[in-house]
Amino acid sequence: MSETKLHIVVFPWLAFGHLIPFLELAKRIAQKGHKISFISTPRNIHRLPKLPESLKPWLHLIEFPLPHVDKLPENAENTVDTPQHLVPYLFKAYDALEQPLTKFLEKSTPDWVICDFAPHWLPPLSSMLGIPCIYFCSFSACGSSFAVELFMGKKSTESAEAKLLRAVHKRKEVAQSSQPKEVNRFFETLKGAQVFATRSCMEIDGEFVKSLGSSSGKLVIPTGLLPPSPEDSNDHNWYTIVNWLDKWEKGSLIYVAFGTEVTLSDEEFTEIAMGLELSGFPFLWTVKNRNTSGGSDESQDWIENESKRGMMWRRWAPQSRILAHKSVGAFLTHCGWSSRKSCITTNTSMSETKLHIVVFPWLAFGHLIPFLELAKRIAQKGHKISFISTPRNIHRLPKLPESLKPWLHLIEFPLPHVDKLPENAENTVDTPQHLVPYLFKAYDALEQPLTKFLEKSTPDWVICDFAPHWLPPLSSMLGIPCIYFCSFSACGSSFAVELFMGKKSTESAEAKLLRAVHKRKEVAQSSQPKEVNRFFETLKGAQVFATRSCMEIDGEFVKSLGSSSGKLVIPTGLLPPSPEDSNDHNWYTIVNWLDKWEKGSLIYVAFGTEVTLSDEEFTEIAMGLELSGFPFLWTVKNRNTSGGSDESQDWIENESKRGMMWRRWAPQSRILAHKSVGAFLTHCGWSSVIEGLQVGCPLVMLPFQYDQWPIAKFMEEKKVGLKVHRNEHDFKFTRDSVAKALRSVMLEEEGKCYRSGAQEMSKIVGDKQLQEKYVNQFVDYMKMNRPGYN
Repeated sequence: MSETKLHIVVFPWLAFGHLIPFLELAKRIAQKGHKISFISTPRNIHRLPKLPESLKPWLHLIEFPLPHVDKLPENAENTVDTPQHLVPYLFKAYDALEQPLTKFLEKSTPDWVICDFAPHWLPPLSSMLGIPCIYFCSFSACGSSFAVELFMGKKSTESAEAKLLRAVHKRKEVAQSSQPKEVNRFFETLKGAQVFATRSCMEIDGEFVKSLGSSSGKLVIPTGLLPPSPEDSNDHNWYTIVNWLDKWEKGSLIYVAFGTEVTLSDEEFTEIAMGLELSGFPFLWTVKNRNTSGGSDESQDWIENESKRGMMWRRWAPQSRILAHKSVGAFLTHCGWSSRKSCITTNTSMSETKLHIVVFPWLAFGHLIPFLELAKRIAQKGHKISFISTPRNIHRLPKLPESLKPWLHLIEFPLPHVDKLPENAENTVDTPQHLVPYLFKAYDALEQPLTKFLEKSTPDWVICDFAPHWLPPLSSMLGIPCIYFCSFSACGSSFAVELFMGKKSTESAEAKLLRAVHKRKEVAQSSQPKEVNRFFETLKGAQVFATRSCMEIDGEFVKSLGSSSGKLVIPTGLLPPSPEDSNDHNWYTIVNWLDKWEKGSLIYVAFGTEVTLSDEEFTEIAMGLELSGFPFLWTVKNRNTSGGSDESQDWIENESKRGMMWRRWAPQSRILAHKSVGAFLTHCGWSSVIEGLQVGCPLVMLPFQYDQWPIAKFMEEKKVGLKVHRNEHDFKFTRDSVAKALRSVMLEEEGKCYRSGAQEMSKIVGDKQLQEKYVNQFVDYMKMNRPGYN
């Protein structure tokens, strides 16, 4: 995602209270290397703060001459130039910019348009051109939420605020169809936009951000407060002002400003001036477009009041810098959102927010290990994790670093007894395939102890797997939001969701293979496998769909998951495994074998913990490895690999002495990183693919179940590996097809493209900063959306 560069058109309303926040947002985006076309009229462009030189290659200020409109004053291109009763003519001129803007969009074909409330015609136009549109509200979420609910009839009209708002609109005489024109524009623009962005942050007005989402029916994204960039105040203006400020003691002075939009009546001006005098405090008042002293020279930048305690400044003033001066003790303001942000310093920091998260994976190592990796990444940030599983699974997990033990708690729930489930079977690796339904039954019986734990510990979030379909309704009843974390790829998940929801063709080879496996396993229920029923029920009840993905690799499928599932989908990054603790006799035995072979000459073979090979499949793979002529290291589990050989042996060699079969746990990541390994013969489990690509090892892919087929197809398209060919009529592979695929990847010329593709992919998978960024974003989401957080 860091390499994806956007082109964004920004089109604000003709008022400085809009232009400046829009420009600040544009500057923040441009700082990240994205192209911004910021469009306004010549006078407005020339009056904007100077751009830093570093931003000029990215942020382009584009002038559209404002069309002539009768009754609009000459050179009036902004509300600050336009008497209030003539502002409707400024809107009319602004609307006439539709034609030049249309031509610009057609020619430049940007990725996004970010617009203001005023151009109600722009969202339909951008939609027609295939350009998504964001409505960015430069006001607070608090104010926007109030207005939306008031004018949609969802808020009482009897409150003091509501009465005042209606009175102002009535006084301005801009009503149309019982609603002000501005409000009509706002609702029309919001209606057509894909996204509602608001200049807010969850720490200050989070409750209103959430309220906006429910009242507007739009996805609401807070952009942050966009506090102003440091002002260039090294001119006579600032020196005059700072000399005045320096006269007064710390915190003794009042700064007064009412923005560019407020026009005070004579009565209002007099009452404020007299109030300042009566207060007895010194003050600095920025007043614009007003004769403040009868016949005084209006060319003067400033005047003092009679008591010499007040300065009235009559030009542009560097507001942020004034507010930061030590003499300023209070700010008398109209509560324009920009002015409020200039003086707010919040003590509430997201970085100080600490969460308690319960993590509850399915009883399979292909799930436990990614869930543990996610838990470790979150715990590293100082959040408390309760990782729950059964005793045998907890004891077989990799050791935790000492530094994480205060935060990451491994909690053992004894697995309830179920008839027909083998003794000590607490994992799919312990359980014959035909008995796995009884493991599900035992897992479901953990609902009662988990309920008690949640009631007692009251965590902020629950992160669960596909299996506990009963957990999202339970957590909802307890007021604890639930995230479904899918440890598979977004590619595989998207394929499965669309296939079983009937949105994907069932004629593809991958679809036929997936259905054939489910039929062979005889786990169908109501024409769908039990696992699929659990998946859909869990997903249906969860608030969020988190996926072990990153946009740089399978971003298209992350987006597809969002549209097909109807859920907010958050990629957590690929969670490549932490370095393994391999300083034991296992590793020394393995590395001695690996060191015998030349660089890139050996094939590593592993099919994970879930794949159970038939005798025929095992034989064909073994013979295919022999036929390839390459040395190999094959991790085989729970299998007698040599007739009557001693099964207590950690490993055996094959007859040619070119192959080692390792029969215990093996440090897969470390093996794949060894210089002798030139290819990885894999079932395409997502964890294995990540481990291989993390070190740039090309793949020879032999998928067997679930998401492995779409992953294999996707990785082949990415040119990081090659699938072993299977027969179309029975889906079987042969020793010849295995040997052919191995030779195609391992031989120097034929395999060059796969080695190159895998090396390129390793730059993404192995980019620690990039992958950590996804975890940070996931954690930030949980902080901002935890229960009771405003």
